[in-house]
Amino acid sequence: MKSFHIRLAELTRKRKTKPLTDAEIIEIQHCQQLNEVYVESVLTLQTMIVAAETAKDTEWESQLYIQLDSLECDPHRTKVK
Repeated sequence: MKSFHIRLAELTRKRKTKPLTDAEIIEIQHCQQLNEVYVESVLTLQTMIVAAETAKDTEWESQLYIQLDSLECDPHRTKVK
């Protein structure tokens, strides 16, 4: 789970009981932007993994899985370097 997912959940929970400040609303928007980049990165890697599997290129597939794992395990990273 990413740090921005945790913060987004905290702010969403808070919003249920009291109004958010302008800064918190901006923070939600920032978390949503980070999530968009992260989801796009994961989906791109997953698509490339399918292509590598189809091509039976196990070396490429392995490299892609390493990148995906690295992306998913880092709590702050949103895209492949």
